[in-house]
Amino acid sequence: MPERFSLKYLKHIESIAYAVALFSFMVLFLEPIVSHFVDYYTIEISTALANLLLLSLTILNRLFSGDKADRKTLILLDLAMLILGTILLFYQAKFVIFFLLIRQTYFILQFMLFRAFEGKLYKVLTDNPPVSLMVSFAFVILIGTVLLMLPAASVVNRVTPPVDALFTATSATCVTGLIVY
Repeated sequence: MPERFSLKYLKHIESIAYAVALFSFMVLFLEPIVSHFVDYYTIEISTALANLLLLSLTILNRLFSGDKADRKTLILLDLAMLILGTILLFYQAKFVIFFLLIRQTYFILQFMLFRAFEGKLYKVLTDNPPVSLMVSFAFVILIGTVLLMLPAASVVNRVTPPVDALFTATSATCVTGLIVY
């Protein structure tokens, strides 16, 4: 009974985590738009605290669910992320959001590869090396685009337009080295 309750609770936390991840992405990368309508600092702090609370709930759920041997490493990593996120909160909330967004993106990708569609996506990727290579290039370009869109990646500390970031990431991945001025 507690195991079934824990799995049900974990599914609710997982669905909330996807919603918070989407909202975190919007807060990070649409800062000019968000700050036009509301106080950005308040939204930034609220989003960082929501991410930390969600991580705390996930840790508690994993602690009280059965079979702790398999989850011990995951719990320790989550605890380390929680401590680091709390420390970063005192420095700048934007770093907490970005740091925990990376964690949530990892779990979303893991879900998409292994659990969604009964693992067929993973089987297609591992059975066909050319498709794996193509998807890995697309994934590196996507990650590069997201990182180049961060304000810290520009000289003037502004969000880079998505098309410019995509062009630069594609150029860097394909070793041509072209950039947009």
